[in-house]
Amino acid sequence: MGSSDSTARHTAAGSVEVRARRLDGTSVGFRAVLVATGDGRLVVADSTPVPTGWRFTGAADELLEVRLPARPELRDVSVVYTTTLDTLDHVVVPDTGRWHMNSSHPVSAWRFSGDLQVRANSLKTPVYVFERLGGGASGVGVIAAPAEMDITLHEPASNRALNVHFRRLRVEFTLLHLADTAEAGDDGEAVHRFWIAVLPASQHADWRSVLRRFSACERLALDVRCSTRPEALEPHWCTGVDWSSEHVTQELVLRNARLAAELGIPNIVIDDGWFGRGRDSSDDVPMDIGDWTPDPVKYPDLPWLIESIHALGSRVIIWCAPHAVGPASAAFGRVGDLLVQDAHGAPILNPAMFSSLCFRSERARRVMVDVVRDLFRRHPFDGVTYDLFDGLPSEECESPVHAHDLGSTIVGLHRVLAECAAITEAQPRPVVVEMKQDHATAAIAGLGSVVRGGDSPYASRTNLVRMDYLQARGMPGLNDYQTFPRSASPAEVCVIALRMVAGGVPAWGRDLTALDPGQRVCLLRVHRWYRALLHHGAGAHRESDRDGVLLLRTDVGVVLICTEPGRVVTVPADCCQIVNATLSTELVLRSEQKRTVLGTRSILAEVCVPRLRSLPSGVHRLELGTGSVLTLAVELRPHPTDTDGDARRPTGRTPPR
Repeated sequence: MGSSDSTARHTAAGSVEVRARRLDGTSVGFRAVLVATGDGRLVVADSTPVPTGWRFTGAADELLEVRLPARPELRDVSVVYTTTLDTLDHVVVPDTGRWHMNSSHPVSAWRFSGDLQVRANSLKTPVYVFERLGGGASGVGVIAAPAEMDITLHEPASNRALNVHFRRLRVEFTLLHLADTAEAGDDGEAVHRFWIAVLPASQHADWRSVLRRFSACERLALDVRCSTRPEALEPHWCTGVDWSSEHVTQELVLRNARLAAELGIPNIVIDDGWFGRGRDSSDDVPMDIGDWTPDPVKYPDLPWLIESIHALGSRVIIWCAPHAVGPASAAFGRVGDLLVQDAHGAPILNPAMFSSLCFRSERARRVMVDVVRDLFRRHPFDGVTYDLFDGLPSEECESPVHAHDLGSTIVGLHRVLAECAAITEAQPRPVVVEMKQDHATAAIAGLGSVVRGGDSPYASRTNLVRMDYLQARGMPGLNDYQTFPRSASPAEVCVIALRMVAGGVPAWGRDLTALDPGQRVCLLRVHRWYRALLHHGAGAHRESDRDGVLLLRTDVGVVLICTEPGRVVTVPADCCQIVNATLSTELVLRSEQKRTVLGTRSILAEVCVPRLRSLPSGVHRLELGTGSVLTLAVELRPHPTDTDGDARRPTGRTPPR
């Protein structure tokens, strides 16, 4: 932590207690009292003696590093954080980002999120964020190598009554399966290492900025870098929304791929069910997932389909769940002894009626990696999307048949995806790797190209809320595949499309052959504008605030996308475009300085009106239709880094048109 300036104002930042529990029920640990300096650094004000052989130091301004010797008798390590309970307006509980909005009200968090688990079927981010009345937010979390964790909110407690009389907030993080994440220490001895992130309250912070701070600390501590391929930034289209899997054929895919190419959507995702029965098939019919060969009726000539899509200049991304094995598959007989089993050796079926290969078994992990290796050996796919890890059984494997070399399913999952990443990296062409929100830890996100939000068709605002969380995590975001009814107006389609640009990479599940002319023109024009942003250096990362504004950085300046009507929008000094992604026909803008407006363009009408005029400083109400873009002159200044740390250099290009 270092010493603080004696004149800096110190405020209480709570206390942490770290305890290592042994198999015999005894424990050892220490407790430290924390204060925050006026410049935001943490200082240990007081501490009980740290056990011999342990190390407790500051790794960065907001990080406390803990190291302790790895011993076979250790069962787990717990971290308890305690602070004074404040009046709170918003809470973010540990979550994947898929359901974080369900516990955003404090009493919902106390009532429904008291006991949480980080497991392979739901890899929650182990952090709490608290927004207080009057502004400002703080957070606390634990950073460790990916493995299982139990998280408990002890106080406030909502059981028979809502108990707040202790006037404190107390949360506990318990790290499990320590043996699987031990690493070599400085002296070569095995150690357990983790970090406690205590993010003191900042008056101008909201939950997004605190989550961004935690995620930056996480990437720093774990030495993780999230990057993406240019190919992954282009729009996606998927078969898995407007049709049941039994009705998708290679002819249907090709018809849509042709239209997608015309509309500026080059990434074609062949979703679940290409091998046989998808998850949406009747429960009366057993699942045959696990063989990973094309269904001879739906895809009689997959090589021809891939070649035809490549001829359009487009890419083919294949859906894969390498662990999933259905009871009607041929694989069930071949690898049944490697499935997650109960103590009697019976494979465990999840509610979706398929079983899973055991990630704790080295033999089973080899089978999973071979699934991916064989897919790319047989077909020139341009990408792969991994799914169904949220379908892993909650029960631990107790197989009497196969051996386990790991206690942690999460460690096994990470090893499988790391080996699969090596396979895709070795391909002679760029390969897009799509992870999903449910399983994308920082370490796993770093193995892919993009992270897709949870399923939210016909719910573009929910999709944006989920993408907002992903963006705060600093992950390259791919929207969930959106669709809309035949009755949707071009303006409504435009809002859906612009919300996706605001959230990350656009992705569609709509039957493109059923678009009316107005809808088709809208998609074409939005994608044309989005392609111009990519040309000017836009990436997958966005910045957002509580006013329904998302910022997309380019080499020219910031593109401000307003997604909520009726808000007062603050215009950044380096803003080059303002986009109305609402159905309102006006925006209220606040600018600290006078700006020059170069012109207005309607994406819907594709009409550009060059008109040099001034936007005075202060607050102003502007008439700006849905899908309209206001282009501003901007003085180019070097921007040190983007959200993920990549240097950006102004190029002198004009703003995107």
